[in-house]
Amino acid sequence: MPTERQIEKAIEFCTATMERYQASRRMRYAAIEMIAETQAHASWIMNFHGQSPMTAERILRSVEDELVSRYGRDIGGRLNREFLQAFDSFGTSLLEASIENTTRINANGNGNGTMKAACIPNSREHSDPFEVESHP
Repeated sequence: MPTERQIEKAIEFCTATMERYQASRRMRYAAIEMIAETQAHASWIMNFHGQSPMTAERILRSVEDELVSRYGRDIGGRLNREFLQAFDSFGTSLLEASIENTTRINANGNGNGTMKAACIPNSREHSDPFEVESHP
């Protein structure tokens, strides 16, 4: 189960990402950075030890509330929709990569069909969400 501090930090990280995105006037380069950062946040949140769907829901609702209170219903709502799209695309892209890699490995007969995601931090091993393991 994530601590209250981890949940607060997740909300802060997600909100700060969207603040930077809005401040950049949502330019293309900023959209790419926002998606990458949001997917990193999603990875960190989904890898909380003992994480439940209610934890992620609480974080996402808090980010929405924070964006709407800072930017109003129109802009805050639009920012939240973009945030949720990027957040939701994390699981989809990881699942697709896993299936593709498993299929490729099994078709070639090399390996056991599993994929180790090298750049996804595991919260049980890392306290910093941006610390990435290096693999040879």
